Amino acid sequence: KLTLRHGICKESCLGMSSFSFALCQFYDFEAADRIGRLSVLLLEKCKAEEYRSYIYLLYYGNVRCWNVHVEQSLEKLLHGYHVGMQTGTIENAMNNASCFVMSSFVCGEEYRSYIYLLYYGNVRCWNVHVEQSLEKLLHGYHVGMQTGTYMLN
Repeated sequence: KLTLRHGICKESCLGMSSFSFALCQFYDFEAADRIGRLSVLLLEKCKAEEYRSYIYLLYYGNVRCWNVHVEQSLEKLLHGYHVGMQTGTIENAMNNASCFVMSSFVCGEEYRSYIYLLYYGNVRCWNVHVEQSLEKLLHGYHVGMQTGTYMLN
């Protein structure tokens, strides 16, 4: 409503992606996808990089999967993870990573090395020193390289 009344700003893409997600609750998946795509286009137009991780999580992780196969969103979820880590929106980055791992599993991808990222890069670092978690992340990276899978870090 604010965007319609006062015009487009960086935060408009947040409102549109949230609205897109809300439409899924009413089973209007086509409209949700259209609004979600518009939020991504608006994100590009406004160059709102600080919101990319959140918008990618909502659209590619929760809305788009109702209309297209989740495999088509993997690259964007991975990108959302990287952008979130770079911009300091760690919670959104880890949620993108979580959606990426779950979607990869649904697609039949090797996921063993990703578990290291989720556990040692997200959950465990709240309980132990970050250095110990980084050692395990490095080990997960090596497991991924040996099995031919790529890591998120």
